[in-house]
Amino acid sequence: MIGSGFAGLWAALGAARRLDQLAVAPGTVDITVLSDKPFHDIRVRNYEADLSACRIPLADVLDPAGVAHVTANVTGIDAGARKVTSSSGQTYRYDRLVLAAGSRLVKPDVPGLREFGFDVDTYDGAIRLQHHLNKLADGPVTAAAATVVVVGAGLTGIETACEMPSRLRALFVGRSVTPRWCWLTITRSSAPIWAAQRGR
Repeated sequence: MIGSGFAGLWAALGAARRLDQLAVAPGTVDITVLSDKPFHDIRVRNYEADLSACRIPLADVLDPAGVAHVTANVTGIDAGARKVTSSSGQTYRYDRLVLAAGSRLVKPDVPGLREFGFDVDTYDGAIRLQHHLNKLADGPVTAAAATVVVVGAGLTGIETACEMPSRLRALFVGRSVTPRWCWLTITRSSAPIWAAQRGR
């Protein structure tokens, strides 16, 4: 299995469960997960203020099921030879391969977005946003500092927007500013439509 997101994780655990159902003797079939980190990130919860439960060591999940894990970046797949190559040069042979490397956020070329925008697509991205929000209350108390704009109306955008009011209120409690948030929805068409909702 390449990838340790939800698809890769459940594919590996599903295969292990099926081997157990078929009473296949231990050691007969090896199941290995290759991913670039030793954690499974619960990506759909990265919008939360408390991220302590959003990153789970793979060993805690895979070891009890008898699934091996290798922390490595996959750099090549030779389907003819049925082997996978990692960035260290190590090769791994397979009988069946599940490619579940997942997706990555692609930020549009909007001026200032890369420099000043934040996302919760990854655990590390959510941590950066958390640190930024925490620093806002330490700086000058202004309306701009207490204003957050959330762009997008998918599940992540909705969850993030709904979480922001309470997080901002907690940061600026007792301060002479009222936290504000603005939720922008962008739809793809010949003329983009912007719908804004403002809350306190």
